[in-house]
Amino acid sequence: MKLLCLTRYESNGASSRLRFYQYLSTNTFSKYDITVSPFSTNKYLANLYSGKKLDKLDLLKSYFRRFKILFTARRYDVIWIEKELLPFFPPFAERALKKLNIKFIVDYDDAVFHNYDMSENALVKLLLKNKIASVMKYASCCVVGNDYIYKKAIDSGCDNVVKIPTVIDTGEYLKRTDKVEFGSKPIIGWMGTPSTQKYIVHIKDQLNSVCSSLDCKLVLVGATKEIIKHFPNIDVQVVAWHKAKEVEIIRGFTVGIMPLEDGIWERGKCGYKLIQYLGCGIPCVASDVGVNREIITNTKGGIVVEGERGWEIALKKLLQNQELQKEINSECIHLVEKHYSLNTTKIKIAEIIDEI
Repeated sequence: MKLLCLTRYESNGASSRLRFYQYLSTNTFSKYDITVSPFSTNKYLANLYSGKKLDKLDLLKSYFRRFKILFTARRYDVIWIEKELLPFFPPFAERALKKLNIKFIVDYDDAVFHNYDMSENALVKLLLKNKIASVMKYASCCVVGNDYIYKKAIDSGCDNVVKIPTVIDTGEYLKRTDKVEFGSKPIIGWMGTPSTQKYIVHIKDQLNSVCSSLDCKLVLVGATKEIIKHFPNIDVQVVAWHKAKEVEIIRGFTVGIMPLEDGIWERGKCGYKLIQYLGCGIPCVASDVGVNREIITNTKGGIVVEGERGWEIALKKLLQNQELQKEINSECIHLVEKHYSLNTTKIKIAEIIDEI
């Protein structure tokens, strides 16, 4: 079977790496003749995270590559698409695949439809507000990461919607037993990106209070140095993110945190960082937003809090109870394997492809 994977990014892009590339490297997918064609390059991602200006020539090349590969669509039995074929274009390409009876699966790990229906650009909102709904309707199957996106796909008229969470390769996690040492203090750890560090700032008062009263250290992985100014009187360390070291870094945490605002974008998130913490056996505190409660409930791995008020209570409860930490550690790794493991979901994805 010939499978064409049209990802949004190359392997440095988290969504593409987790929803596509990690599956393609497994034995389950060795039976397929696979062609991968990303839309954006690693150069684009590097510029995006560093705040550099958009390289218009690089973007033009991205569209050219995508148009070029689409002209070969008939060569493939199934096309597996991340989010959409042509960002900020009407869904004419997806409509053409549907009319040509070319089977395609579309995958969503966040609420990308809000790029259009909530856009501040009036023209984008007017012309493209229903774009993703159309893409979902044309698809042979929509694979979604959570209930928020699932409902959108159903409401859009897709009659084949499957919920598959973003997962980790638990085998790789179990192999790595080393951990990064951040000192002798209890560690409150967070992993994210410059674009998501705003959620840490929202609970800065609670973090400052807990770290001061319990003599804890705050470790922020993937944040910018500018965030330190919000924590002037506590021990805080900003650590650069490295894919090869992320498991060892998380293993150095005492408690992992995932704060979120209760907004439409956040409700569409798949809780990947939370699953990473739990896959390392690290107890967590997470905002009761989107999929977070479901993950914590399924893994028995921590505490969900509403708003900002519960953060201090929840963090102190975990940090001051080593027996509770050990209990969570011994149980949640097994439950992550059951609910959020590549070993389970790779079979489901292959079954969807074969059925289509």
